Amino acid sequence: MQSYFGRVNYSYKSKYLLAASLRADGSSVLAKGHKWGYFPSVAVAWRVSDENFMESTRDWLDNLKLRASWGSTGNAGISAYQTLPMVNADNQIYYEFGSGVTTGRIQTTLGNENLTWETTTSYNFGVDFGFWGNRIYGSADFYINKTKDLLYAQSLPLSSVYSHVLSNIGKTKGHGFEIQIGGVPVRTKNFNWDTTLSVSTAKDEIVELSNGLEKNINGRTGQIVGQPLNIYYYYEADGCWGVGEFETYKADWEASHPGKTLDFPEANSTTGDVKIVDRNDDGKITDDDKRVYDRSPKCILGWNNTLTYKDFSLSFLVYARLGGWMEYGLYQQFRYDNANWADLDYWTPENQGARFPTPGLTKQNTYAASTFYEKSSYIKIKKILLCRITYLRHGFLRSE
Repeated sequence: MQSYFGRVNYSYKSKYLLAASLRADGSSVLAKGHKWGYFPSVAVAWRVSDENFMESTRDWLDNLKLRASWGSTGNAGISAYQTLPMVNADNQIYYEFGSGVTTGRIQTTLGNENLTWETTTSYNFGVDFGFWGNRIYGSADFYINKTKDLLYAQSLPLSSVYSHVLSNIGKTKGHGFEIQIGGVPVRTKNFNWDTTLSVSTAKDEIVELSNGLEKNINGRTGQIVGQPLNIYYYYEADGCWGVGEFETYKADWEASHPGKTLDFPEANSTTGDVKIVDRNDDGKITDDDKRVYDRSPKCILGWNNTLTYKDFSLSFLVYARLGGWMEYGLYQQFRYDNANWADLDYWTPENQGARFPTPGLTKQNTYAASTFYEKSSYIKIKKILLCRITYLRHGFLRSE
């Protein structure tokens, strides 16, 4: 990576602020003729609290600043040589050449001589504030992001020799809020309590895929126009079939759909097996029944506290992630056809409301991944730090 950066700052009366920059980045991992990207940005700010017409608020308002910015950034986060066709030394082929047999190598990946920078353009609008000697302070921001030339592995038709090719596949957009409020609830001679609460939300969406595609699915992940960027895409499990439950379901479904016959595969009709949701209610289990699992959290919370008593300081951070899905890796280690060693909610005749199918059903492997997904919300204490400040001679400080 080679970069050049230039920036200009301007301030008028310390109230009206302007910053402009231009960044040029060159990346050797991108295709020839597309290695350089140019990313400008502009930011302005207005210190409203310093205006003369705010004179009457000086006894309680310490800071009020409005901000706005626009800029672009680039992403070239791929491995070296991925734009070039690759040959695997272990993938050998033998052929006759002249009077003998010669060893050759087969191309294993498809190159892309047009691969260029993924570019994100951002718009941000914010406000900073402080009250009563900054005993209460904070900021609030609203942002909009638009990304084009998204770097991703594009699936290729089954007729192709290669399964995928790294491409600039489309466009995305996103927006969100970031709010931070801090304060000093207690401030005495020997004891201080500083606290900061932050909240952020984000929502993104794929706007367009290359070549007019609506979906680019690779296994259980991919991209779908109108859906979030980071997703799992697979079937939804609704527990397991109880004794006689499938027969009752089939009779009820066919009674409510005259002239039609329920056509579930055997892997979704066996007692004790996983029960896949027929989302479009057409009596079949097809790709149209797969659902989107958004991997990104809806909200992230942070609460940071520092308690200081004389020379002692205790700080801790409480962190919470709300919303989103994950593939729980432990579940992927189980072989449902022969394993019952894990302490899981397996189906048995005495436990027919179980989440996981009964061990011994080889048919279950068809839809095993439908049981992998867990909601990824959590809250935890992320950091605890206790220290003592010792004053030494010559003005040095030491923490213990």
